[in-house]
Amino acid sequence: MDIEILALTSGISGFVLGMAILILYQKRAAASPEILGRAVLEDLGLFGEQKQVTHIFTKNTKKRSEMASLLEMDAKRNMESAEKRIEEAQEVIDSELGNITRIEAKISKMDTKGKQSTLVQSQMPVPLKKIETSMRLLSAEMNSYSSAVNLMLFWNAVKQGKTRRKTVDDLIEKSGMTADFDTKIDKMLTATTKTLQMSQSSQDRIMETWIEKLE
Repeated sequence: MDIEILALTSGISGFVLGMAILILYQKRAAASPEILGRAVLEDLGLFGEQKQVTHIFTKNTKKRSEMASLLEMDAKRNMESAEKRIEEAQEVIDSELGNITRIEAKISKMDTKGKQSTLVQSQMPVPLKKIETSMRLLSAEMNSYSSAVNLMLFWNAVKQGKTRRKTVDDLIEKSGMTADFDTKIDKMLTATTKTLQMSQSSQDRIMETWIEKLE
């Protein structure tokens, strides 16, 4: 019995010691000046990226340049895919705006508000809902595109063999130049999407938005 207790105690002690060593190793690794921390990742628009981004500067110059070249191509492919989906969403919006214009023309020919209201209720909801959906898709795809661009710029800088500090400083300086513009785009998309949200109780708003000019 004593031998079993001793063996159990030794096993537990060994496990605890092993865990302590592992935690210490992880803490030291996380404290490495070559690892990109949360604040830096946020500045670069890369927060949430995996270890291939956060730990890239722990590798030697040759290795990280080779990795960066391959990952830059992946980012470019993702950019191209996002661009296509953005174009598709824009085409749907353009098409549905054309439908709305045709519906407006019909409404303008109606001689009573009752007839106008009937056309609004029967023909406006579908194109407006399609526009709303496409605007949401457009916003999501623009975020995807922006993330892909940030990664592409990051890998492009890394493959040049610059130090961690030089890479980060250069990218943050460039990203600051476009931050205001990107913020304005995001605000525009958010505002536009909200104006297109539909519900059964939104008939009055639709009448005001689309038909007011006819009165």
